[in-house]
Amino acid sequence: KDSVIFQWTADERLCCHLLPDGGLQILDGNDLSRPALAGLPLSRGAQAFQFAPPIEGESGYRLAVFMPDTRDSMQRVIASAE
Repeated sequence: KDSVIFQWTADERLCCHLLPDGGLQILDGNDLSRPALAGLPLSRGAQAFQFAPPIEGESGYRLAVFMPDTRDSMQRVIASAE
């Protein structure tokens, strides 16, 4: 697949790792062999992720995560939304 497995923040301080089961781990961007700094609890497996660009004057990082829909593809709309 063409999915990204590792991605670093713009300053390369952190790295996000997509695990085979769809979980995500935040790693030290300078040394990937160290234990994970954090694991992100997800209700279902992630398919893709990406760090958002930094915002001028703000600290911290933002991570966008895509999780595919797991509903039955045969579901139909039976009534209009109100």
